[in-house]
Amino acid sequence: MWCVWWDRSGIIHWEIIAKIGQQSFCLWWDDNDVEQRWPIPDRAGKKVHTLNSDVYLVQLDRLHAAIQVKRPRKKNNIVFHHDNAKPHVERRVIESIEDKGWDLLPHPPYSPTEAPTDYHVNRSLKNWMSNKVYDDLDELVDDVKAWIASKNKDFFARGIDMLPAKWEAVLEVDGEYAPE
Repeated sequence: MWCVWWDRSGIIHWEIIAKIGQQSFCLWWDDNDVEQRWPIPDRAGKKVHTLNSDVYLVQLDRLHAAIQVKRPRKKNNIVFHHDNAKPHVERRVIESIEDKGWDLLPHPPYSPTEAPTDYHVNRSLKNWMSNKVYDDLDELVDDVKAWIASKNKDFFARGIDMLPAKWEAVLEVDGEYAPE
């Protein structure tokens, strides 16, 4: 049986109840589509349990390669956003994003819930998975894929479009935590 939980970096985690193991996977998304990673491997291809800057760099490289293939016209026009989690703000990560030619959209400090993954994607996915129990990893992955397939093409664009209003709320409270 698998237990599912979400962290602030937008990564969905699951853990075998028997504590046999733990695994993570990642959803990268934009206004049009989802790029999926099942599960998160390191450079050597081993499954990882913790998202650190080394693992994040591997994920960014794989995302960059996927963009080259799936969105060749967009590949030089990427505005990238992630929150201020420690693995995301490490110098090597910032340099990697710059080396890829992506523009980095800064995230407001002390605003952990103001990332589109948190207020839009994770909320919807969490509702979809509410009260479900998975007997194995394949069941969980299939259910997440079913959730992605259930979303119309405007779903992801709406999450991006909500960002200015969310950040405006942060400005209205002088950068303090902005409750919903």
